[in-house]
Amino acid sequence: MHYLNEELNAALLGKSTSVFGNVSDAKRAASTVNLSSCPPVAVGAILLERVASRAQNFHRNNRKLNMTLMRLMALDGSNHSDFLKFWRESGVRLNPEIMRGWMRSYGAVSATLSHLEALRLQVHTSMPFLMRLEDDIEILDASFLQRLNCHLTLYLKPLSRPSTESENIGVHEEFRGFDAAHFHFGPGPVGVGADVYLTSIRGADSQLRRICKMGIYNGFDFMTNRQARSSQRGGIRVLHIGKATSIAIFKRQNPPTGKGSIVKGLKHFNLSALRDESANWPPERCMQW
Repeated sequence: MHYLNEELNAALLGKSTSVFGNVSDAKRAASTVNLSSCPPVAVGAILLERVASRAQNFHRNNRKLNMTLMRLMALDGSNHSDFLKFWRESGVRLNPEIMRGWMRSYGAVSATLSHLEALRLQVHTSMPFLMRLEDDIEILDASFLQRLNCHLTLYLKPLSRPSTESENIGVHEEFRGFDAAHFHFGPGPVGVGADVYLTSIRGADSQLRRICKMGIYNGFDFMTNRQARSSQRGGIRVLHIGKATSIAIFKRQNPPTGKGSIVKGLKHFNLSALRDESANWPPERCMQW
């Protein structure tokens, strides 16, 4: 029997996209799961290994989990030739509406490409569920995380629970679940400040296809968070985990404003040249998984 309240029921019915605005509800939900019946949820960190503090944080997290923390490739935006080679091979075009400012840096686009590569890995290797951490995230409570992840798989595509359980907790027959769950750390709207992402394999496929079709026009968290608002226009559905719950499980080393972020300090590229180069790349070039 899974914990259910008005907030959670609204999400399951597709009437809300935010849950666990307070920690007590999240802990109640986590306490009800039977870990032996949970689907496998892999956990990985997008690791920029050249930064010693990030590598140390990876090893700390690995010691806390009762599973192996995956190393997910982080494209190094400080190596411009490698960046350009990887970007061209990825086939992900830069959208003509790509925002200026910090999104013009090699580091910012490298971060988005790293997330897309992790999604490709999930789909290519058929991982049912994958949680991705950015490498400045420290796990504070591994047991809480594991149990809450199990609970969250109930909301993601494909729904992991049997149909009889779906009926018992009041899921509308037409509701097909969320594509991803994002843990938020920032104040204000959910457009920014998500550094922890949980996707089902179907959700990963949906995110990849949408970004391959649209191209990169902003940071990964902004693009995927905002897609939830356009789900009826071919977008995806994202479930947002509240800040209070996020900071009870994780500690973020950089503030949500991005101050101190590695990606913001890297050299900017010639936006017009790269945008023009990729303007006619077909979406099929990007869909390699």
